[in-house]
Amino acid sequence: MQKSLAKLFEKKVISEDPATILARISAVNSAEGLKDSDLIIEAIVEKLDVKQGLFKSLDAICQPATIFASNTSSISITSMASV
Repeated sequence: MQKSLAKLFEKKVISEDPATILARISAVNSAEGLKDSDLIIEAIVEKLDVKQGLFKSLDAICQPATIFASNTSSISITSMASV
């Protein structure tokens, strides 16, 4: 991410300093660590039941305004959101 942001900054695609952007991004090792997030982008195994399980558990602990997103290219978003 650091290299990508630096390139975008150099090309003037983004105007904000990459370090400032990176300071707002964090990684966690458990769903509980995501409970106060505004935006969650999942990037786990391409199995519907696993993704549904993740979204279901996140929905139970996250704020109502939390935005859930996926990087899937092969699974229906509607199917994932059904839980």
